[in-house]
Amino acid sequence: MVEAAFALAARALEVGLHYRSGRVVERAGGLRRSLTTISPPKVARDFDERLHGVYRRSRRSGCCQIRRARSPW
Repeated sequence: MVEAAFALAARALEVGLHYRSGRVVERAGGLRRSLTTISPPKVARDFDERLHGVYRRSRRSGCCQIRRARSPW
């Protein structure tokens, strides 16, 4: 069950990056934040690395790689 959830989140992350959607990327990261375990499974650690790579690249380039979602207020 956890593997399927992270497979879907990884796909959402890829789509969010493709369309430069901060909202989609943040929602994908939200799944990871919702999993609270002492020892996360391998799929969660792999997803962590992917998310870290996304943010590391955007900081290194000096600009935001994805558009941030606007606040509805």
